[in-house]
Amino acid sequence: IIPLWVADSDLPTAPCIQDAIIKRAAHPTYGYTIQPLELWNSIANWFLSRHGWEVKPEEFVFTSTLVTASVNCLQAFTWKNDAIAVFLPLYFPLQKIVEKTGRR
Repeated sequence: IIPLWVADSDLPTAPCIQDAIIKRAAHPTYGYTIQPLELWNSIANWFLSRHGWEVKPEEFVFTSTLVTASVNCLQAFTWKNDAIAVFLPLYFPLQKIVEKTGRR
């Protein structure tokens, strides 16, 4: 009798799966890091058809998280000690970045 449960770990993992996990774990970023050109082309086409904005795919800047993107925007478009309006309720990390970037 072999006891097989929901999350049974008594069976070995296939070497190809182990190798793929090791290869992926060696990469320093665990977020959404794959950005095929088709993605940026689709987004550029959406901006053009929806808003009439022509944006070249190479003009987009990838960021792995909403918090990182928000910090980058605060630093790019505001100055230290600027007043920033936030509407509550708001995702808690986004509330904290205002103070952490020297804004109020």
